[in-house]
Amino acid sequence: MLYEKLSDTMQAMVDVYAEKVRDLPWPRTSDLIGEATGHFRDEYEGRQARVAALGFMTAVLERLEVVEVDDPHQACLFTLSLNPEHRRLADLYLEKNPQVREVLEAELEGDLEVN
Repeated sequence: MLYEKLSDTMQAMVDVYAEKVRDLPWPRTSDLIGEATGHFRDEYEGRQARVAALGFMTAVLERLEVVEVDDPHQACLFTLSLNPEHRRLADLYLEKNPQVREVLEAELEGDLEVN
């Protein structure tokens, strides 16, 4: 897990954030994670900003310990996660919901790589 590789300070921050979003609906969770990752883009530049933002998001998702994707917003987050298991869960959902896959792919075009 990525979370385990983080500093104690970052783990504490991730834990606080995971608790903040734990019981929220996925659209709201997605919005809040988007706001939080925006701060990394303010602090860093280019690839470093993207990796930091995706790393934070991935660690938060890991702490939520979700075992199934059942929402389009959740599928988007899990598709962007650096955790291969998250991406696998998103793919399973998207296979069952091809209309969501089409929309997601159009919206994320070019955003799926950590360049």
